[in-house]
Amino acid sequence: MFHVIKGITELTKLHSVRTDYDTFRLHYTFTVVILLTFSVVVTSTQIVGQPITCDYNREERLKKLMNTYCWIHSTFLNPEAFNKSVGDEVPHPGIDSSPVAPHFRFYTYYQWVYFMFFLQAILFYIPRWLWKTWEGRKMETLTSAFDNILVSEKDKRKKMECLAKYIVKTWKLHNWYATKYMLCEFLALANVVGQLFILHRFFDGEFLRFGADVVRYAISFQYSTASNATGHNRMDPKIMLFPHVTKCIFRKYGKGSNIETHDALCVMTINIINEKFYIFLWFWFVVLAVLSAMAFISNVLLISVPLLRSYALHIRTQSIDQRKIYALIRRGSFGDFFLLDLLSLNVDRYLFKELIMEVYQQTSSTEIMFKL
Repeated sequence: MFHVIKGITELTKLHSVRTDYDTFRLHYTFTVVILLTFSVVVTSTQIVGQPITCDYNREERLKKLMNTYCWIHSTFLNPEAFNKSVGDEVPHPGIDSSPVAPHFRFYTYYQWVYFMFFLQAILFYIPRWLWKTWEGRKMETLTSAFDNILVSEKDKRKKMECLAKYIVKTWKLHNWYATKYMLCEFLALANVVGQLFILHRFFDGEFLRFGADVVRYAISFQYSTASNATGHNRMDPKIMLFPHVTKCIFRKYGKGSNIETHDALCVMTINIINEKFYIFLWFWFVVLAVLSAMAFISNVLLISVPLLRSYALHIRTQSIDQRKIYALIRRGSFGDFFLLDLLSLNVDRYLFKELIMEVYQQTSSTEIMFKL
């Protein structure tokens, strides 16, 4: 299994050339690795381990059959029994002697968890795949000569002058390049928000508030313990969504062709793993959604306000007069700023300052560049 996980990390290995920003990278690196790792762990647990064990004392030969049947179909709990006292009224949370009713909560998701993790990983990688296809290794082509240690400083300077000429020649022609990246960032944001709702549907409308309920339960439990309160009857939301013990009913023909009903308790070993994975994912998706929303809003502000673009570019080149940076930004478009900003991530800071000055001087000496 460790070899598989190592292969997953190699799959999302970062390229030396930067074509995107850190928040966007979190979607297709850390998140994809985590989801694929979760999928491998759950799959191996289902294949090698015993994800469900049902207790049936009447016939020994039916135990394996009961395990298979309850895994393939579903198990259930009575929501009304969640509030009953464990040990006094019920043996386990949600389990009592009431007959099966339509309002009972049936659990069918557990056999699809590994596939869901894998599907989520694919969805998180799609925006990266789109940008990688649309980008077409443009940034790698523009900056390939600057990372080669065998290239002399004189040759690097010539390459820098050629790069400056290319930027000036294609001035105001990079908007579509930037637009495609903004679209991929928006898709990444829509994906992480959408996946919260997909999981909410996957868990029958019990996931959106899951993390918040876990926090509230932990706080209330700590408070009741610290104050020696005896009336803490609030049910653990982890047990409600990922129960450790459930019920299952199996029917078969008995002697004389009579239908026999067999009621069993099932220990859901797999849910010990599932609850921890999904608690982590809930908090991570919320954090990632907030970071992605902030990044997208900042991009919208950069598109709308040239002064902010000049401030952002000035951070990369602090020794250059900000008035020159602002004048350069005013002559171009957001696409030009986006190209220059990506170049700053891939080119040595000293060479990048020279590049900015060269572009500034060439655009200053060309009257056509002043026309809007």
